[in-house]
Amino acid sequence: MLVSRYKSTQPSFPMKVPVRFLTTRHALLLAFAIAPALQAQLEIPGFTGPGGRPLVQPQVVPIPQSAFQLPQLMQDPSGWAQNKKKAEEKPAAPPDAAQLEADAAAKQFGSGSPQHLTARLGPASLMIERGDFAAAEKLHQELLQEVEKLLKAAAGKPDAALQELFTRLYLSRIMLATRMERGSEITKLASEFLKLLAMQEGAAVREIEIEVISMLVNQLVRSRRVAECRPWVKRLTEINRMPGVPMQSRFAWYFTTVARAARDLKMKEEAVALGDKAMELAQAQLAGGETLDAVETMLSLARIQTDLDKLLEAEVTLGKAQRIIEANEVKDYGMLAVVYNNLGMVHDRIHDFQGEKHRLELAEECFEKAYKITLEHNASDASALSARLNNLAFIRDKQGKIAEGLALRKQAFELAEKADGPNHPETLISYANYAFSLENQGKVNDAVTIFRDHLKRSKIAFGDIHPKVADAYHNVGRTCTKLGQYNEAETSYERAAGIRERVFGAQHGETAKSYFNLGLLREAKEDYAGATAYFEHVMKIDRVAFGDDSEEVAKDIAALGRSLMAEGKYEEAKTKLKQSIAFVEKSLGGEHPYVAIMLHALALIEEKRENYKEAERLHLSIIQIHTAAMGDEHESVASSLANYAFFLIGQNKLTVAAAQLRRSAVILARCTKREGTGAADMRAVIDIYANVLRRLRYDEMYISKHIRKLEDGIDPVDDKGNTKA
Repeated sequence: MLVSRYKSTQPSFPMKVPVRFLTTRHALLLAFAIAPALQAQLEIPGFTGPGGRPLVQPQVVPIPQSAFQLPQLMQDPSGWAQNKKKAEEKPAAPPDAAQLEADAAAKQFGSGSPQHLTARLGPASLMIERGDFAAAEKLHQELLQEVEKLLKAAAGKPDAALQELFTRLYLSRIMLATRMERGSEITKLASEFLKLLAMQEGAAVREIEIEVISMLVNQLVRSRRVAECRPWVKRLTEINRMPGVPMQSRFAWYFTTVARAARDLKMKEEAVALGDKAMELAQAQLAGGETLDAVETMLSLARIQTDLDKLLEAEVTLGKAQRIIEANEVKDYGMLAVVYNNLGMVHDRIHDFQGEKHRLELAEECFEKAYKITLEHNASDASALSARLNNLAFIRDKQGKIAEGLALRKQAFELAEKADGPNHPETLISYANYAFSLENQGKVNDAVTIFRDHLKRSKIAFGDIHPKVADAYHNVGRTCTKLGQYNEAETSYERAAGIRERVFGAQHGETAKSYFNLGLLREAKEDYAGATAYFEHVMKIDRVAFGDDSEEVAKDIAALGRSLMAEGKYEEAKTKLKQSIAFVEKSLGGEHPYVAIMLHALALIEEKRENYKEAERLHLSIIQIHTAAMGDEHESVASSLANYAFFLIGQNKLTVAAAQLRRSAVILARCTKREGTGAADMRAVIDIYANVLRRLRYDEMYISKHIRKLEDGIDPVDDKGNTKA
C-alpha cells in the first residue's frame, strides 16, 4: 500500500569540485579523479512505506541537477587543463626540455637507470593532460618492462631511486586509467599500490597513501561497491591518528570523500573523525581573513560542511561569502550566482531535516536570485541557466506546484540541448528530469516516450555497455510496468541486468535491483513460482552486498514472503519472515523500521490465513514502530495507518477504518504541502475515505466538507489537523 516496490535507479547529478588547493600535477590529476565522488547525492524517493502492496503506482520525484555548485572556474571538468596552471607551483617543462632532462640523467646515472627512467616518465603527465592516451599507455608499457627488470635485479631490496620510480609509474598509470574511465583498472592498480605503500615508512609515503585511498574510495563509490570501502576507511583513520604526518589543506577533499563513505557504511566513529579533520583543514585556509580572495575557499568549506550535514555552519559560511562579494565595488556576478545557488541548496536541506516551511521559501528566493543574476550578467551560458531552472523546478515540485515545475524542466532541457547538444551527459540529465516530471503528473505515456528516446541517446553518449545505459533501460522498464506493457518492461529489465552484471559483477547490489524488478513482473503476471525464484536469488546477493541487517534484505524477504504466500506456502513464508525479524531485532532493535517492513508481509499472511486477531496486532505494531522512529507526521506513518484501514475494511469495521484513513490523509496532505510528495497517495486515501463514509450512509454535503478540509491538511473532526487518535 502506498509503497514503491521498485528499487528505483535514478541518474546521479554531477557536483563540480574545486582544484584550487592542489599544488602538484599528480595531485591535480588525483583531485580530478575523485571529483565525481563529491556529487549531490540527494536521493528524493517517492512515497514509501512497509510491505510491498502499492495502492497507487510508484512515484519518482526528480532530483535537482547541479544542486550544489562551485565557481565557474571549478565547474567545468573539460576546462581543467586550461585552469591547472593556477594551482601549480611552476609551469610544466616543454617536451623537448623533458627529453634533454632524460638524456642528462642517462649520461650521469647510466641508460636504463632508475633516474633515467624517471626522467623518461616525465612527459607522461603532459600526454595524459592533453588527451594523448595512446602515447601515454605505450610509454607506460615500455617503462614497466624496464622497471620489472630492475626490481628483479634488486632482489627485493630496491634503493630510494628505484622506489621513487616505481611510485611515480604507479601514480601515472592510475591517472591514465582515471582519465580513460577504466573503473576496474583504477580499482586494481590503486589496491595493489596501497598494499605496497602500507609496507613502507615515512611521512611522504603516508601523504601519497592518503591521496590514493581517497581516489580508490571514490572509484568504489562510483562503481556502487561501497561495502569494499570499509578497510580503506579504517586505514585512513589510522593514518589520521599517526603523529608526524603533515596534513596539507588540499587533503580536505580527500578526507571528505572517505568520511562520506564511512557515513554510508554506518562507521560512525570513523565518519566523525575524518569529517572533523576535513573541516579543520578547510578552515585553516581562511586564516588570511575574510577577503574577496577567500570567497572560493569559503565555497569549498561550505561544500564540505554540507557534505557532513553541518548545515547551519554552511549557511553562516555562505552568508559571509555573499556579504564580501556584495560589499566589493567590482562585483563578481558569476561567483555571486553560485553563492545564492548554494545557499538555496542549504536552505532546502535544512527544510528536509527540520520541516521549517520558511526554509523552502528561502530556498526558492535564493534559486530565483541565482537564475536572475545569471540571466542578466551571463545570458550566453545556457548550461548555467539550465542548472538554475532545474533547481527552481525542484523547489516548485516540493511546494506542490507541479505544473510550474514541469514547465521549468522543459525549459531547462531545451537550454541544455542548445548549449551542449542532444547527447551530452548534462543534456541527458535534464531530459530525464523532464520525463520524471511528466511521470509524476500522471502523464506516463508521454514519459515513457521520452525515456525510450533517452535510452537511444544514452547509448550514443556512453556506448551499449555502461551503468547509465542500464539506468535508462530501468526507467523504460519501470514506466512500461505502470502502463501494463509487461513484455517491453521485462526485456528492458533483462538488458539492464545484463549490463549491470557485466559492469559490476553477478553478486553486486545494482545487479540485484534488476532481478528484483523482474521478480515483480513475474508477480504481476501471476507467475508466483518465477517471482519466488527471483526474490530468493536477489536475497542471496543483497545479503553479501549489504548484510543481513540491511533495508535491502528486509525488502527482499518481505517480497519473498508475499510471493510464497501467493503460492499458498504460508508456513514457509512465515518461517523465513520470523527468522529474519529475529535477526534484525537482535542486530538493530525491535523498534527499527526494517522490522516494520517484514511485519507488514507477516500481517498479510496472517490475514490470508484468517488469523485476524494476530494480523491486527501486527498492524498496530507497525504503526507504533513508524511513529516512534519517524514522528507523528511522517509518510511511513500515513502508509501504515492506511494499511491498517484496509485491513479493517476487510473486517467490515468501517467506523474505525474511517478514523485511520482520516489520520493518514491529514499526514499526506501536510507532506504534500511541505515537500511536494505524496499528492497521488493523498488523493487515493481521500477517495477511499469518501467511499467508506458513503457505505456508512453519510450525505454528500458532509462528505464534501470532509474532503475539502483533508485536502488542506485539517482533520475535519476537530478542525485542528490533529493526527492523533
